[in-house]
Amino acid sequence: MEFKPLPVGKVRTTWSDAAEKVLRKEQHPLHYKVLTQKILGQKLVQTKSKAPHIAFYASLAVDNSSRREKGVPPRFSIEKGEVSLTEWEAHKAKVAIFRHAQTERARVKDQLLRKLRQLSGGKFESYMEALLIKMGYENVELRGGPTDEGIDLFCEMSQGINQVKTAVQTKCKQKQNKVGPKDVRLLRDVLPKFKCSQGVLVTTSTFTPQAQAAATEEGRLPIILIDSNKLAELAIEHEAGIRGAEIKIYSVDDNFDLFKGTSSHASS
Repeated sequence: MEFKPLPVGKVRTTWSDAAEKVLRKEQHPLHYKVLTQKILGQKLVQTKSKAPHIAFYASLAVDNSSRREKGVPPRFSIEKGEVSLTEWEAHKAKVAIFRHAQTERARVKDQLLRKLRQLSGGKFESYMEALLIKMGYENVELRGGPTDEGIDLFCEMSQGINQVKTAVQTKCKQKQNKVGPKDVRLLRDVLPKFKCSQGVLVTTSTFTPQAQAAATEEGRLPIILIDSNKLAELAIEHEAGIRGAEIKIYSVDDNFDLFKGTSSHASS
């Protein structure tokens, strides 16, 4: 028996392929009825159905079910009539996780600062000692007391072939009690006596504009100012009084050599 080839005609576009095409063009989810109208308006699908939106909705369900049976993630996500691409939902999930992490970070910073402000001056100095050690400083020496001459701690850091000695003064204050220029200048004045190359002034509050200006006076030894926000950031980064938990988010690596050139559609 002789077989004749079928006549070559226009390739029929399925409801699902048409839906993906429209969604990618629109770049946002659409209600299935609106999506049906756009597909028909662009003449992507020809149908004789008297209720094309019903046929379209059913086709999406079949497409998703077929993909699941093949072990392939479904193409569409449908919630309360809104149709979107599942890859968008994955991106939205990542964004939601990131925003939650940022909110939690702000909450932890606020909670940490409230605890630090409740510490005595001596205990806050001990906290700073632990933080400096975690930050990698060497020869950290807790000095505090009535005869400390405005220096609570000494620490050193290697920079190339140089060993930089730093004097640290701590100010454990409530949020509304800002540190002024007097403390900046007092710290700077004693740096030469102890052969320190720089000074660091740390507070659980903030600095007045005058204090910030005094810290960068031209021709004077620099004073580094660490306010409450920077202090909390350093605490989180080096986990001083903070416990961190890592959350991993997984996605398929499309740059993996074995995946390159493969179709996104599974073959039967």
